[in-house]
Amino acid sequence: MADESRGNAGAAYQPTILRDQLAIDRTMLANERTLLAYVRTSMAFAVVAGTLLQFFDQRWLQITGWALGVAALAVVMIGAWRFIVMKYRLSAVRGLMGPAGAHERASAGHVLSLDAENPSD
Repeated sequence: MADESRGNAGAAYQPTILRDQLAIDRTMLANERTLLAYVRTSMAFAVVAGTLLQFFDQRWLQITGWALGVAALAVVMIGAWRFIVMKYRLSAVRGLMGPAGAHERASAGHVLSLDAENPSD
């Protein structure tokens, strides 16, 4: 019976297990890597588009350059959209997991204690 309630998203949060926390952290890092891949692809399209538009006068290469410029914008916008949606979903999952683990609370307290001991002027 307890195992059935664990899979229910509407149930009260479960205590954070380190394995689950690390899995979400890995997924967040993968999401960032995916965003960077979209940006890299978009930059490659933009460079090729600029090269075609700057150095070639043939009509079909000019059209290809403009098409690649539009594609570069579309790729970066799609990548940003997917990143934002996934980040929102991950924050919702993290919210269902309950309070952060003790290791996160300890490190946050450590940072706060350092700031309190050495105030910046």
